[in-house]
Amino acid sequence: MRPGPDYVIRCPGPNCSGVFLYPSIMSGNTFGAEYWTDGKCVAPMLPEMPQISLCDECGTFFWLDDLLDDAEIVDRSDPMFPWEDRNNTMFPIVRFLGTLEYLEAVEAGVCRTTDEELKLRLLAWRAHNDILLDRKPSRRGRPAPEQKNRLLTDSEWRQNLEAILALTKRRRSPEHRLVRIEIYRELGDFEAAKAELSKMDTSGDWGPYVRCLRELCEKRDSRVGRVQLDSMG
Repeated sequence: MRPGPDYVIRCPGPNCSGVFLYPSIMSGNTFGAEYWTDGKCVAPMLPEMPQISLCDECGTFFWLDDLLDDAEIVDRSDPMFPWEDRNNTMFPIVRFLGTLEYLEAVEAGVCRTTDEELKLRLLAWRAHNDILLDRKPSRRGRPAPEQKNRLLTDSEWRQNLEAILALTKRRRSPEHRLVRIEIYRELGDFEAAKAELSKMDTSGDWGPYVRCLRELCEKRDSRVGRVQLDSMG
């Protein structure tokens, strides 16, 4: 992994003076990565970056891509950089949202498109599974507070998965079909999962996922599974 430049991000909230550091990535790779049936890739040499964050001072959610064009690039090795105590007191690093906060962001109306809502709901689902499976993805960003990053209740979890199904219902790409298959399977609707699987080809890049999901459906196993690396084509 090769670090990129550091950006100073300013909170877009009205009358807020919150300032954050965004440590970017120049390049990375997926050597030694783990692939999961919920679409998660845990790659030690390709850390996750926050896509959306929250200002703890004013409570404003903000998409990082919206702010990077106007962000100031800084050099933390410069002795004049204004945080030499290393306590993150002046420029805290942007943080990830927790499971609850992704859903709170949806309710707060930060999504301008259905694509953005789908993105947040997928992040909430996979963050829930991170906790459930004790997955520890490599990340560049502060973690969410524990009280905001817990396992979703059964009701919260089901409502989120059903919303994802509704958002992907008319989408026909292999990625969206695999999301639907996995959600049907996790919900225990193996027949619906098999119906979607019948439309998928086992050749090509998605073949390992399709074969893994078929095997899990035959076993009527609703647990999130790992796609074996040695089966990746």
